[in-house]
Amino acid sequence: RMQMYMWAPGRPFRDGSMDGDVIAHEYGHGVSSRLVGGGNLGYANDHRGALGEGWSDVVSYLKWGDAVVGEYVTGNATTGIRSVSYDNSNLTFQNYNPSSGSPHPNGEIWASVIARPPAWAAFITRRAAVWVSSPALSSAAAPSA
Repeated sequence: RMQMYMWAPGRPFRDGSMDGDVIAHEYGHGVSSRLVGGGNLGYANDHRGALGEGWSDVVSYLKWGDAVVGEYVTGNATTGIRSVSYDNSNLTFQNYNPSSGSPHPNGEIWASVIARPPAWAAFITRRAAVWVSSPALSSAAAPSA
């Protein structure tokens, strides 16, 4: 089951289920956090959580070819729900903060590293073309149990 929420960065409230970035990100959690390792890897404020958040942002990036995740729900077209746009992020592993209190900031590091290198750019472009044409991802409906 996919958990979707109302966002309130300002008024009016915005429904996360109306933002394709958020839907793709949450779908990414289903893949990276629940299916890998039989769903027993856990999810915490450590590398497990950071990787889960980073890969989920990458899923959104690959699905839409857009380096900003969550523009609609936040009303922020520059960085969306994150502190950076992945096409011009300068985050590195030296920015990792084990005391961040949330896996989201450290997840931005992993997503930035994956999105940045030129070698990855060609790979991501090829994969995005395959992904966008995937029937499983062409609708916003959550998979049935």
